[in-house]
Amino acid sequence: MNIRRLASALLLSAAAVTLTATPAFAHAELKASDPAQGASIATPPQQVSLTFAEAVTLPDNPVTVTGPDGAS
Repeated sequence: MNIRRLASALLLSAAAVTLTATPAFAHAELKASDPAQGASIATPPQQVSLTFAEAVTLPDNPVTVTGPDGAS
């Protein structure tokens, strides 16, 4: 096999793998949050609501709400 044929085969293989790759399905997608992600609000929220695309199991304290001074 000559070098051009090998290079063409490798390029075609790489393109096929790249074009058919799908995103990882290992993580649930966050669909919505209240307050919205990245939102700035005047007072601390009484509650934070997260809606995922599928059922999830979260560890203790999975969400951090940070004030303007960086304090949690």
